Amino acid sequence: MYHDDIEIETEDTCISDTEKRKTKSEEEIAKVPILAAKYPKIISKIFSESDDEYRTNLTSEANFAHAIDKMDALVHELQYPADWGPK
Repeated sequence: MYHDDIEIETEDTCISDTEKRKTKSEEEIAKVPILAAKYPKIISKIFSESDDEYRTNLTSEANFAHAIDKMDALVHELQYPADWGPK
């Protein structure tokens, strides 16, 4: 859930938007402190730590979150068959 929270600041990036996906990670990293500042301090710390854990991908939980995030994008894309063609 913490990973999806950053999309409050950056908006969601469609799997078929290859140009926006090139800078997605950098944009999200830049927005982490902005979003963290909007939370109460204890949640802000947890949010920042969870985001770092997700991005470093060194735990089994982070690996699982990445897998679910990828699967979620694919499931959502199934709703837009017009995007499937040349992409």
